[in-house]
Amino acid sequence: NDAANEQMPTPTSTSSSSQSMNISFSVRPGGQAQTGCHDHNTGVNLNTGNDGTYGGEKIKLIEFTPDGSVEATFGENTPLGSYDVGTWTDVRVKYTPLKEGQARVAYFIDGEQRETITRGEPSFADQLSYLQVNTGEYTTYVDDIDITSEPSAETESPEANAGEDQT
Repeated sequence: NDAANEQMPTPTSTSSSSQSMNISFSVRPGGQAQTGCHDHNTGVNLNTGNDGTYGGEKIKLIEFTPDGSVEATFGENTPLGSYDVGTWTDVRVKYTPLKEGQARVAYFIDGEQRETITRGEPSFADQLSYLQVNTGEYTTYVDDIDITSEPSAETESPEANAGEDQT
């Protein structure tokens, strides 16, 4: 069940550019599921297209679970701590392409930086143009979606910037 498919602002290409993408939103995931099989109540992805269901190739960014945990899903799942189910949570995800085919994703929950992950970008990264919010069988509210790009100073190799605050 797709709650939203938002087209991202131009430029849509994230790969091999000097643009970072900031994705921010407020989310209020519910804890009660209708009958179904999903293990998360909210997931946010970047997609290459919008066909109304899955949207082509995607990069999974973040998931909220019904038990109150939140995970980074860029690559392997990485715990980001907890959130209060049924209350509004402010989220910002900063996606920054790096040299050597790498990308860095920094995660902020309620204004606190929780994690920064660096990994290889998929071959389709320069085609990402949609933000997808999916909710499985849960009722989830999303508000204040804001997607902006900004010039990036992240032009060094991934190792050169490791450990810096990625605000």
